[in-house]
Amino acid sequence: MKLSGRDFLIHLKQSFYEQEIILHDLNYKREYSPNTQALIEAEWKQVTENKEIFIFNGPVSCLDHYEVVENKLHIYYFESDYKSYYGTNIRSSRSISDKSELANTLAVCTVVETSDNKIIVGRRGKHLAEGTSLWHVPGGTLEYYPDRVNHPFDVMRRELEEELNLTSISSMICLGLGENLNFKKPEFLLYTTTNLTSTEIAKKLEQASDANEHSEIRFIPAHEISEFMDNNNFTEIGTAAVELYLDMSNTDKNR
Repeated sequence: MKLSGRDFLIHLKQSFYEQEIILHDLNYKREYSPNTQALIEAEWKQVTENKEIFIFNGPVSCLDHYEVVENKLHIYYFESDYKSYYGTNIRSSRSISDKSELANTLAVCTVVETSDNKIIVGRRGKHLAEGTSLWHVPGGTLEYYPDRVNHPFDVMRRELEEELNLTSISSMICLGLGENLNFKKPEFLLYTTTNLTSTEIAKKLEQASDANEHSEIRFIPAHEISEFMDNNNFTEIGTAAVELYLDMSNTDKNR
C-alpha cells in the first residue's frame, strides 16, 4: 500500500517486529559513471570547504529492493558511501535521470512516546547537511559493515542513546517503509515507547553524548502533534512517521 503526502511517499504500511525484518547483503559496492563520479567529487569538495557544516564520509548501506514474504520484510542492500549519497541524492536526485546512479542510503527514524503521552521532537542543528533547522523525530543512517548486518532497530537504539541519553525502551516496532521524495531516501518508520516521563528524559538530555544534533528538543502532547506539524517546518519523512503513528493510534482506539 502506497500513500503519498507533501514530498514523501509511504511505500509499505505494515507492522514488523525486530525479528521480522531480515537484511540481505548483496556484497557489492556501487560504482558510478565518470560523469556522476565527477559530480560527486565536485559537490563533496564544495560542502567540505564550508566549515560551518559538520560532515564526514563513511560506508553506508543502500536499498536495492525489498519484498514481504510470509509477513517478514526482506531488505536487500549494497554498499556505498555518504559522499556518494550527498553528491547524488541530496544535491542531484532530481537532475540525474538514471536512478541507478543514486546511492539510496537507508535510514531509520522513530516516533518516541513517553509514559506521559508526549512525542519527542527536535529541531535539527544548523551545522547538519540534511534537514537544517527543520523539526524531526529521532533518526539515523544505516552504516555499512562488511562483517555484520547493521539492523535498523540497533541503529535506532544507538541514536536514542547518543542524542537523548535514552536507554529505557519499553517497546519498538516498525510501522512501514517511507521515502523522502526530495532526496529519494528510503527510511524505516518506527514507533517506540519508553517508561520514562518527559520530565525524566529532559533531565537525562544534559548527559547525551550527541546532544548537539539538535538545537532544541520539545515534548509535544500526542493529541497536539498534528497541530504542531501544521504550524512548524517538519521534515518530510518525520511527517510520514507521525502519520503512520496517528493511523495506528486511531485504529487502536476504534477497536
